[in-house]
Amino acid sequence: MESSPSDPTLLSGDKQLLVKRGTGCEIWDIAQGRRIWAHAGVIREHIAVQPVEDGRQLLLVTCTGEPLSYLFANLNDPAQIDCKNVLRFLFVDLTTDTETLFMSVRLPPSFAQVCEPVIAGDFWAATVHRIDRGGNWDTVVLIVNYKEQRFILLNCNLVHKNILDGHLLALTVTKTALKSEVILFSASSFKEAHWQPFTSEALTAAAPVRIEPLVLQRAEYPFLLASTPFVSVHSCILRSGSYMVSTHAASPGSRDRNDPRRPSFHRYRLTLPTSGSAPPNWEWIFSAGTLADVSIDSFTYAGYGLSFAWGRRLLEPRVVLQFRPATATNVDGQRALPLAPNAPGRVSLSPDSGALTVCSAHGVDVYYYE
Repeated sequence: MESSPSDPTLLSGDKQLLVKRGTGCEIWDIAQGRRIWAHAGVIREHIAVQPVEDGRQLLLVTCTGEPLSYLFANLNDPAQIDCKNVLRFLFVDLTTDTETLFMSVRLPPSFAQVCEPVIAGDFWAATVHRIDRGGNWDTVVLIVNYKEQRFILLNCNLVHKNILDGHLLALTVTKTALKSEVILFSASSFKEAHWQPFTSEALTAAAPVRIEPLVLQRAEYPFLLASTPFVSVHSCILRSGSYMVSTHAASPGSRDRNDPRRPSFHRYRLTLPTSGSAPPNWEWIFSAGTLADVSIDSFTYAGYGLSFAWGRRLLEPRVVLQFRPATATNVDGQRALPLAPNAPGRVSLSPDSGALTVCSAHGVDVYYYE
């Protein structure tokens, strides 16, 4: 590449690579080593990508604009409130390198920030931070069925959202109580009356709905400034409608195996119901301790994890650690790779293959396991 990228994410079975470069984002074809899409002014965290039509196309959902520009205006004067946030649904044809705009919606001024987008099937979801004219903030989840061009505003604050066959699996974190829950909103809970036409006017007038989710797992976690629990979800290739769910609590730094605060890694198999009235099957597979004194960011289907840790001195470079929880009492396959101090924004793991992607001065290097 002409300049160094950051925030790498392998897409579509490691066929494409999404990176941040300069003031915009780009998608590159791994096999051909060419750029297939680029857009200036799009924040990397505001893009969700999904392959469609057997991988011949990519569906991109981007949010562009100036999310906080209106906060400096007079909130009591609607004429001075201006929000330039625009949500765009684009199709990129990989065979012809053409871009088609499927749908575009201007977000209302109350939508101060849209973040953490996810997409799967016919659904796109993101966390929305809103503000009213009185200066009060709240957090909701915007769910869009882009094929039917309808939406729901969900009255909740979700972390690590995942869309599974119309269901919504997520993690909630209560920092004041130091508790976390893995919850599931079934497809049947999104009733017809909740959906509205996806337009700017409907978004402006919409009130969030409260739907009680099914709690699959409750856990406590230790308090660390830079670490919170997370959940990683991967489809089980040989089991239709089943998913591998990995959860992890941050390390408190204790190496005492009998200390209840010690690091914990859990893996479950979630099988979704075939009918709307049946409950899902939440099956425990195994639990394991993990490396201490690191911040775990993700787990792959194979069990490899990516984490960052400082050296003994703050001036030492960070280290990437990859490991696989092989048994309930053992951790193997540790590998360390010295990187620059800004490594966290320049390294990622493929959720499918576990390939390690490292941004360098000349472009991107992708390492695969033998």
